[in-house]
Amino acid sequence: LLLTELAANYQFFKADTALVLCREAIELAARNQFPKGQVGALTRLGEVYRLRGEFPQALEAHFHALQLSRQAGESSEEANALSFAAIVYLELGEYRQALNYLLRSETLYRDLPAEPTEGELFSRKLAYAGFRLSNIGEAYEKLGELDSALAFQKQALGQPSRG
Repeated sequence: LLLTELAANYQFFKADTALVLCREAIELAARNQFPKGQVGALTRLGEVYRLRGEFPQALEAHFHALQLSRQAGESSEEANALSFAAIVYLELGEYRQALNYLLRSETLYRDLPAEPTEGELFSRKLAYAGFRLSNIGEAYEKLGELDSALAFQKQALGQPSRG
């Protein structure tokens, strides 16, 4: 997980280094049979690719994370992978697909505990709620469904966002 966190710090100004760190983290987590670590590193890898504009690679990483999270029964990681894949679809202009993933993700987040689980500093359910709801609002806006967009943006304003 430390390699993944380090990659997050490098992703904006040394993306090549971030990619190397993500790949090392994926390999290390796989070798140690740590699926949550693998999923986290794959999700970060996808985000680095997205920031570089390499959308097919980003989606590949997010879908691999999604597959592993489902196999491991990690619903928090599954929700996260869905959210990040949705952001790629938003950037590609595939708003209906983005909305589909965002709503599936939000359903999973609703079922998560409000308190942090073991190994978490904060609950993902609460920490990124504003961000997630705002993304749903954006997808609705891009689809021309302005009443729904406004409703989700209003909800987002009342929620915490971290990061």
